[in-house]
Amino acid sequence: MKKVDETRCPECDTWYETKKGKTYCSRKCQKKAGGRRHDSRRIPQQSEKGVKFRLSHPEYDRERMRRNREKYGPTYSHMLKALEEAMMPIDVEIDACIVAGDVHVPFHDEGMFNWVLDVQQDCGIKNLFIPGDFLDADAYSKWPSLPGVGVAFKTELEYAGMVLSILGDAFEKIYICRGNHENRIINTNNANLNMVELMQLCKAPENVIVTNDTFMRFKVGEHQWQCSHPDQFWQTPGQLSKALAEKYDVNHISAHGHFFGEYRTKSGKLYALDGGGLFDSRAMAYQRRVRTLPKTQNGFWMIDEDGPTPFTLGAW
Repeated sequence: MKKVDETRCPECDTWYETKKGKTYCSRKCQKKAGGRRHDSRRIPQQSEKGVKFRLSHPEYDRERMRRNREKYGPTYSHMLKALEEAMMPIDVEIDACIVAGDVHVPFHDEGMFNWVLDVQQDCGIKNLFIPGDFLDADAYSKWPSLPGVGVAFKTELEYAGMVLSILGDAFEKIYICRGNHENRIINTNNANLNMVELMQLCKAPENVIVTNDTFMRFKVGEHQWQCSHPDQFWQTPGQLSKALAEKYDVNHISAHGHFFGEYRTKSGKLYALDGGGLFDSRAMAYQRRVRTLPKTQNGFWMIDEDGPTPFTLGAW
């Protein structure tokens, strides 16, 4: 009589007849085990060196790492500290402000510019935030100007100085971050020119505070805000502002798109605003081309404890 070879099932611990390639007594046990291998062919999950290190360092585990992270917090390298100093981050606490980006001096709309001054005087606003593209840098543009209407860089700096002088007399603090039009100048000079030196060329007053970042943060009451000049451009108004508000979990105002509008994130808790701008789109050569992009819209925002207040004349 032929002897029957039996083995024990690694899942249910019952004896069953051994067959070639069969590890479990039934499909039920195989499915329950989730395909785990219990035979000698199983590959170790950790190398011999790793096992030896773990045995000699029993405290080296995830729990210890979690406790250290709670105790010491995030660590900062000396390079990160140098980077933060170079970027000069702006994060202030204020009572109210006006956010008016995309000025594009000297292609700014004088009517919109005077409207900002009127709102400042009527409401007693002390702080102005300009989230990028204060300068147009027309002389550094890849878009060729129409004959006879190009603006030399020296002339643009003179206009910028006059605008900053008027704003400096009206506001106590003016905060400006870097935009893609300032990048035209900075990149052409191989980053040897930063925002501070650029404002010095404009002869900016002492109450102008700048950053090399493309965003600025401020707190009004209990609400945290961030205004930025993102690198991206999305053709659908409001979508980029909502995406940035959700990513950073903060009320957000986006420049760069030349759109204007008020939106909310999916949760409904955060504002996502398109910043508009003080530009005169009719004076820009590249805007006078037939394009499928959405219409631009002038405007600016006043932010206080009650939330945002829009000022706009509509789309051109």
